[in-house]
Amino acid sequence: MDHNKRKQFRRYLHHSGVINSLTSALVALYEESDKPDDAMNFVTNHLSAQLSEALSSEKTELQRRCERLTEENKELRSKVPSPAKTSFTRSIMSFNGMLHFCQLLQYETPPEERAAE
Repeated sequence: MDHNKRKQFRRYLHHSGVINSLTSALVALYEESDKPDDAMNFVTNHLSAQLSEALSSEKTELQRRCERLTEENKELRSKVPSPAKTSFTRSIMSFNGMLHFCQLLQYETPPEERAAE
């Protein structure tokens, strides 16, 4: 691996938090007075706990954001006039009613229904 690729990879690990997470897990292992029999399992559990904590924190933040956006949505909806109150909506409803009436006037009874009469 050339020097430039190695440098980019280290930067990638640093920016993504991998180096900090691994360092934290290894320091925790180092500071254990009773070293576990399975060091890999210890590190894996430590990393899992970090991930769980991060996800829990993100979930809490997303719940707060959802609540804030829900309140904002309610506030904005209260400022918009009801569709039934706008003249445009009444015009559309009136037009739809007339269109339906015209369709009823143009309706022809199917021949099989006429024969039954």
